[in-house]
Amino acid sequence: MLEQNNIGAFYRRLKSHGSVGPVCDDSGQFISNSHAKADKFNKYFASVNIIDNSIIPETVKTPIINNILDTVKFTPDCVASIIRRLKITLLYDPDNLPSLFFKQMADSIAAPLTTLYYQLMSVGAVPNQWKTAVIVPVFKSGIATSVSNYRPISLICIACKIMEKIIVDQMTDHLMQNGVLNRAQHGFLKGLSTCSNLLKAFNDWTLSLNECHGVTVAYIDFAKAFDTG
Repeated sequence: MLEQNNIGAFYRRLKSHGSVGPVCDDSGQFISNSHAKADKFNKYFASVNIIDNSIIPETVKTPIINNILDTVKFTPDCVASIIRRLKITLLYDPDNLPSLFFKQMADSIAAPLTTLYYQLMSVGAVPNQWKTAVIVPVFKSGIATSVSNYRPISLICIACKIMEKIIVDQMTDHLMQNGVLNRAQHGFLKGLSTCSNLLKAFNDWTLSLNECHGVTVAYIDFAKAFDTG
């Protein structure tokens, strides 16, 4: 990477394989022991996490849908396509199989994974290991020694991630084709983002002002949105 003058890729690789530096405890003392740091992060992330109350929120009435998505189709080509789109990392998940392994073995394991996914869907269950995750703290901004300036990301089994991606893609296509998703939905959709949402909102504000209507804008800063979602 250095010989090709790709400094950005070099530093990204260092960051992906680096560890978190010392952090401060409640008394202001630095913690450098790995187990002690992990315990500190665990307590902080647990304190800001919200336990699911199993209550399904009320939603806006959706239009009548004639066709129903009653199953998810898995094919070797579909599985291989998802595998090739994985980011190459050497970070180990609960099953100790990095994405690099799947990408190098895509043509060989696509068919067995397809059979596995069909079997799991038929019984409505997944392996217990797929329900676990390796929690990694990612620095956001501010003082690097404060655990409150990190957010947790969950590294799940790649095989589970592939299955989830196929299910999400087919569910999203079904919702889009039947006009179920609101036009104001910009998150988690292909080709849309916070940027497109802001552009749409800015356009609406401009049109309202041109027509001499008042515009009131409320900004909400979800500082712990990823920690508590």
